[in-house]
Amino acid sequence: QRAEEKFTKAFRSSPTPITLTTLAEERFVEVNPSFLKMSGYSQSEVIGHTADELKLGIGKEPYDQAVQQLRETGTLSNQECEFRTKSGENRVVLLCLELIELDGVECVLNIVNDITERKRLENEFISLVSHELRTPLTSLMGALDLLSAGKLGTLTTQGQNVLSIATTNTERLIRLINDILDLERMKSGKITMVKATCDAGDILVQATEAMQAMADKACVTLVTTPLNVQLWADHDRLLQTLTNLLSNAIKFSEPGNTVWLRAEVRDGGLRNRVETGERENGRGG
Repeated sequence: QRAEEKFTKAFRSSPTPITLTTLAEERFVEVNPSFLKMSGYSQSEVIGHTADELKLGIGKEPYDQAVQQLRETGTLSNQECEFRTKSGENRVVLLCLELIELDGVECVLNIVNDITERKRLENEFISLVSHELRTPLTSLMGALDLLSAGKLGTLTTQGQNVLSIATTNTERLIRLINDILDLERMKSGKITMVKATCDAGDILVQATEAMQAMADKACVTLVTTPLNVQLWADHDRLLQTLTNLLSNAIKFSEPGNTVWLRAEVRDGGLRNRVETGERENGRGG
């Protein structure tokens, strides 16, 4: 009884929105004041209804998938989703779920963390990266290209080595920034997948050819085993993924090592593997 009283007190006074729903029908059986404040609904409007009936914006299909995972593990943390208030305002929340038993009935404890402001700051940061960092880096890359071409004078051997290091690191920074921007665009749905029939072997060969110069410079051998399988996928995104994997493998390999790029079919699906190891003994890792 004391434990239930403590739970009830914590449930009511928590600044974090918390709800209890039945596992079987996903109907609200209890909500705390913080949830009512965020959602804009009254308690009588929420109790006995489902999130789908209230049009809270938490899609039934993704929530059902989360509940299925909850059945298997007993807990689910930080599931990002949209939340729509009674007034129609869209919020971004992290949903944490945990299985509990209430009066002999299986229920789900839903903890809702509003991260709308954090997402806004993230978007501002991405905008800053896009405009305030890429522009000067592009200018810097142009200046380095002029120096490398000898149009601003001849450099000593040591100067050429320093210039090569500066160019490599600048290119790496540009790739990192582009990767961050692509990731954020994908998360926000601004990048769409353009799927078409493509050959897995061709993509593996193209990725290897694109990274061959980097491998030669690092004294790393690339070995590719193409697998001619027809895929229904976005060719450019797969190519981008494989070149990024190869880039990482080359970057963290010692001179004289070998990087293998292979593909194999398992259980009806295609799986790519990138392995590195020493050329002498063929060890992979």
